[in-house]
Amino acid sequence: MSYMVISAGEAVVVDANRHVEEYIRVAQQESARIVHVLDTHLHADHISGGLELAQKVGAKYWIAPEETEGAKFKYEPLQEGHLVLFGTSKLQVVGIRTPGHTVGSTSFFIDDNYLLTGETLFVSGLGRSDLKGRAKEMAEMMFDTVINKIAKLPDDMVILPGHYADVQEMNEFGYVGAKMEDIRKNNSILHVKDKQTFVDTAVTNVGVTPPNHDTIIAVNRRQIEVLPHEQTEMESGPNRCAMHS
Repeated sequence: MSYMVISAGEAVVVDANRHVEEYIRVAQQESARIVHVLDTHLHADHISGGLELAQKVGAKYWIAPEETEGAKFKYEPLQEGHLVLFGTSKLQVVGIRTPGHTVGSTSFFIDDNYLLTGETLFVSGLGRSDLKGRAKEMAEMMFDTVINKIAKLPDDMVILPGHYADVQEMNEFGYVGAKMEDIRKNNSILHVKDKQTFVDTAVTNVGVTPPNHDTIIAVNRRQIEVLPHEQTEMESGPNRCAMHS
């Protein structure tokens, strides 16, 4: 899932997929100009449209520098605590580093009411930590993220993840997300307080590795190019980005 946030005629897009014309259409429909495009991390399960969208509309493209090793594109380095301002209201996007799924995974606060978590925290489960070949190290980072950052979020913070595992994660308002209070109660992996138990769970409960993830990473780094029909084939298959206890 991706998100567009609009304030006073200016828009921010987070985790755009490759169908960039959809974001341009919605922005035009809402009489808004896309001024910033951000990725929470370098995606391994789908082809990002972030850079292409930013180039097409003349926006700035942001991603954490830890995510760009070997990448062949220019970007704005997204640092922890960075404010991305847009519009004339007090609406802000504040990046906080939440490593675990990847080293540079970043979540975004919006106006202190919402948190876009990418593939770090889901309604049920967390992002898997094994896709970069450093499962134990990344699981340890994820534990620190969960205990030292996510666990301290206020109860009324609305969590908006980048994926869902089941249609039941859609709430009564028609979107995938929940208040932090409810996620604490219902997301069982957040109840694991022992670090070694957490790491063991993260390493052993990830399931089958998503197909083509190495190739998709290379495409998102602009190291290789693939044709549109090849992109569709690479993105086919089930969602395998989550880890559950």
